[in-house]
Amino acid sequence: MSTSDNSQTGESSKPSFLDGLKNVKFTGNEEDSGDPTAQDRNSPPKGRRTFSYQQKEECWNRSSVMIGRHPDRWRLDAVGNPVFKYLKGCSGPLCHEYDHIVPFSKGGKTVPENCQILQSSVNLFKSNKLDVTHVDLMNASPTYRFSKVELDGVELAAYGNIKTASLDDMVSHRKNLYNPSTENNPSPSPRRSRGQPKSDSPPTPPVEKIESTPTPENK
Repeated sequence: MSTSDNSQTGESSKPSFLDGLKNVKFTGNEEDSGDPTAQDRNSPPKGRRTFSYQQKEECWNRSSVMIGRHPDRWRLDAVGNPVFKYLKGCSGPLCHEYDHIVPFSKGGKTVPENCQILQSSVNLFKSNKLDVTHVDLMNASPTYRFSKVELDGVELAAYGNIKTASLDDMVSHRKNLYNPSTENNPSPSPRRSRGQPKSDSPPTPPVEKIESTPTPENK
């Protein structure tokens, strides 16, 4: 059957698996689908619907860190599910979406304060509901729990390396959350080693040097 025959009968060739991975999006979620009929059933939304890159970055940095994983690549969503920054717009257990806390179709603004990260299946369940509870979102969460070895394999496959996280990395990301701009916030003083006096302690007064009186030479 020719291509024209397929178009007439409504049939189309099935995309390959790799083609499907390039543009994976949920169509059943009215919150993120952009379906105009879904918007018409509610009050017409105004303004930008999609979060900008900067807003997504701020939303990511505001999310809870995942112990043992680097916060640049891993976070916990609003209900504690681990998500991988590389996996966006897919349906796996480590995939995530940037969700309007108050749905955009219900008047929610596209601002970082109204943004949260949700694991993709949780985001799909939430859709544009207003009466959904934290327990409801937890019940919609994936049940599979990844081991450290499995998480390492996912990160290695995506980035070609594993970025280890130190305590300083997590502390610095937490400081960036409360101090997003360092223009008016001086950088913190370097950490002092044990036994080193505090930098704000008063300086030790200098020891006065007493010169000895020369004794007369013996005649």
